[in-house]
Amino acid sequence: MTIGKALRRLFLKEHSVRRDALFISTKAGFIPQDSEKGVNGRTVLKNWMSSWSESHGGKEFPKDGVVDSKHCISPECIDMSLKQSLNNLGIPTIDLLYLHNVEKQLTNHHLSRDVVMDRIAAAFRRLEYFRKAGVIRFYGLATWNSFRTSVSDDAFLSLQDLVSMAEKAATDEGLPASEHGFKFVQAPLSINLNQLADAEYASERRTFLEAAA
Repeated sequence: MTIGKALRRLFLKEHSVRRDALFISTKAGFIPQDSEKGVNGRTVLKNWMSSWSESHGGKEFPKDGVVDSKHCISPECIDMSLKQSLNNLGIPTIDLLYLHNVEKQLTNHHLSRDVVMDRIAAAFRRLEYFRKAGVIRFYGLATWNSFRTSVSDDAFLSLQDLVSMAEKAATDEGLPASEHGFKFVQAPLSINLNQLADAEYASERRTFLEAAA
C-alpha cells in the first residue's frame, strides 16, 4: 500500500485520523520514478516537460536547470514535483517540502557556487509563493554533507546565507522576512556521524545544532 492510499483510507474511508493530527513531509530535487506505473525517472521528466509546456501555452520547459537528467531544483521542476506529490498523497496541503541534496549540483557536476546559490534562491522564492498560496506550510533542506563538512569543502552550505536568502524570498512575496518558511533541515546524526553535534560549524565556534537553534 502506498502512503497516499493509506492516507485516503485514514481520512476518507475510516475517518480515524484528522488531517491536523499528522505532519506530512515530502521532497523535491531528484526526479522520481513512478514505481506503481513502472516508469523510470527519465520518462517522468519527459512527462513533466510535456505537461508543463501544455499548461504554459506551449512554452518550452527550461532544460538547463536539470542536472544529469535526474536532479532539478528549478521553479518549474518544483511546480511539477509538488503537483505530483499532492496527487500521490491525495491532500491539498503539504506541511513540509524538503529540497533534497542540493549539494549534488556542486560536488557531482562542478557547477559554480554562484550558479547553485542562485538556483537555491530561485527555489526558495517559488516555495514562498506556494506558502503564500497555502499549498505548503514550511520548507527546508535535506542534505547528507552540507552541514557536516568544512567551509573549504565543495558541498558546504552556509546556514546564515540560506536564512538570508529565505528572508529575501519571503519579502519578494510580500511576507515579513521574519516569517519565512525555511524552518527545517534534515541531516544524518549518529554515533559515527556526529559532526552536527560535535564539530565546529563554519567559523562560528559552535556546533551546527547550536547555530541552528
